[in-house]
Parts: sequence; structure tokens; C-alpha cells
Amino acid sequence: MSRAERASQFVLAAARHQLQQLRGAKAVTTKQAVELLKDVEGLGTAGQVVRVNHGYARNWLVPKQQCAVAALRHPDRRQRGKPNVAAGSWAQQAARPSTPAQMTLEKQEQQFDKLVKTLTSSTLTLKRRTKDGQELEQPLHAHDIADAVAKQMRIRLVPEMVDLEGESLGVAGEYQLPLKLELASGARAALSCSVVST
Repeated sequence: MSRAERASQFVLAAARHQLQQLRGAKAVTTKQAVELLKDVEGLGTAGQVVRVNHGYARNWLVPKQQCAVAALRHPDRRQRGKPNVAAGSWAQQAARPSTPAQMTLEKQEQQFDKLVKTLTSSTLTLKRRTKDGQELEQPLHAHDIADAVAKQMRIRLVPEMVDLEGESLGVAGEYQLPLKLELASGARAALSCSVVST
């Protein structure tokens, strides 16, 4: 970056600060750095880091998998001048992903695998009133199961992910509920569910 570009950025930052003081903090828009994964017309090419509004990134670019949140390129101000202890050896650095987009995708895959493991290894227990000891007073639907997963396992599950094939659970017992998730092995994930009478 040339000296003139740095000076112009400094002047722009000072102008933004003055504008913020005049209008108040809410009137100033903040931008977020994202790395484009695909070419986006009017914004940039794949691999380029651009600054966009938070809502545009969150509501349009990320759902269409056109960008990933970019990591800051400069160290934190408190860390400048201190040695980089977390960097490790050269071999560890070489093994790390090269772009922020790859790091984000790997982190998302790890989180997804962890959630799927939690869903498939745990048993969901639902306590419901029954008429005669077996038949439930109110049948269980997919949204009831998604709510129970959110409460017991702290995982937000969309009701459409629970595949009850248009049916509902009307009898107390043990169930293996198929989920609309595919495991790494290619098999569908299943949620163990125990409905007990109270």
C-alpha cells in the first residue's frame, strides 16, 4: 500500500469518526471483511477479500455459499511487539489451511460432525400423559421432538429434519427416528427417542 493510499484511508477514517459524532453511533454503517468463494458480479472475484454490510453477508452471500468471513490480516494491537507463541513450528504452520475460507469450512465441518455425533449417540426422553398406560393423550409431532432436542441436547433442530413420514407418535415406547441427515458412511442418521408415560 502506498503512502498516498494510507494517508487517504486515515483521512477517511477521521471523517467517519467526525460523522459518527454528529449523527450518533447508530447512523454509521459497519462493514465486514469477507473472502469471496465465487465470482460475484459488481463485488469481486473468487479469492478476493472485500468489505460488505453485515446483513448482505449474513442474508445473501453466506446462504448462497458465495463468501466466508475473512480473518483479520493484522495482529491485535495488544499483541504487537510480543512474540507469536501460538504459531508453533514451521511444520504445524504448513499443515494449517492456507485461506480463511478453508479454515471456516473445516471448523463448520467439525462442528457439524460433533452435533451429528451428539444427536446419534444420545437418547431423547419424552414424558407424556397416557390414556391407558400406552396410548398418548396427545400424539407427538416433529415440532415436539425438535423442541425436546433443543431443551435436552441444546441443539436447534428444524422440525423438517425429523422424518416421521407424515405420521405422529401415539404410543409410549422406544423409537429410532430417522433424520434427514446423511452420515459420512452414507447411511441416514437416526435419533434414539424414548417416550414414557407419567
